[in-house]
Amino acid sequence: MSEAVLKVSGLTIAYDREPVVLDFSFEVMPGQLVGIVGPNGAGKSTMIKSLVGSIEADVGQVWVKGIEGRKSRRLLTYVPQRGSVDWDFPVTVYDVVKQGRYGKLGLLGRMSKKDRAIVDDALEKVAMQDFAGRQIGELSGGQQQRVFLARALAQQGDIYLLDEPFTGVDAKTEAAIVDVLRELRDQGAAVMVVHHDLSTVGEYFDTVMLMNKRLIAMGPTAEVFSKENLQKTYGGKLAIFDADAMTVVSQGGQAR
Repeated sequence: MSEAVLKVSGLTIAYDREPVVLDFSFEVMPGQLVGIVGPNGAGKSTMIKSLVGSIEADVGQVWVKGIEGRKSRRLLTYVPQRGSVDWDFPVTVYDVVKQGRYGKLGLLGRMSKKDRAIVDDALEKVAMQDFAGRQIGELSGGQQQRVFLARALAQQGDIYLLDEPFTGVDAKTEAAIVDVLRELRDQGAAVMVVHHDLSTVGEYFDTVMLMNKRLIAMGPTAEVFSKENLQKTYGGKLAIFDADAMTVVSQGGQAR
């Protein structure tokens, strides 16, 4: 039986003594595609940023492939929110994706033929090979998101954390991203995605994590993504949920 590749125990993060993530514990197995779902202010992005080390937790332990501490963060592949990036920086699409190989380069730091092939393959998987020489600031929102995903693919990691990758992208890009995430899962990677569209949770994710500062529920989407658990997660913000159709009929507050 496989062991958890990511294990979190008692994670607590507070801003000005106000808990944003409270006593959070969970495990993720190889080959899981996990949707992280909850209302605005639920701590989803904060939790992800803590795992990758950009925010320090007040309490808690994190193990990545059995390794605890700062060294474990190198084993995580992170795709941040597109809005957190300076897209005016003068760099090409190829240069951005090439950054995904930096942690794999030898002492001389030179790209090998193999490294270049991996970058080219990552660009091809997100259909951005024809834009390799383009400045990133010239791209559409959907194209920029594809580039960030390609950089993550170039890292060839085992655990991927994506913070709202579908925000501001067109339907074609969203479908392309989902295909890539499923391919990673099928190859045995663990993938966690902060997601806000409840109507697609059942279609996109085999596992769902429902949170609102605390962990409300986590498990197979078919079991956990229920009206009862969503009411616990959203409270009065969730007006009507069709549990049989796995769709939101009316939602009083969009999850982020």
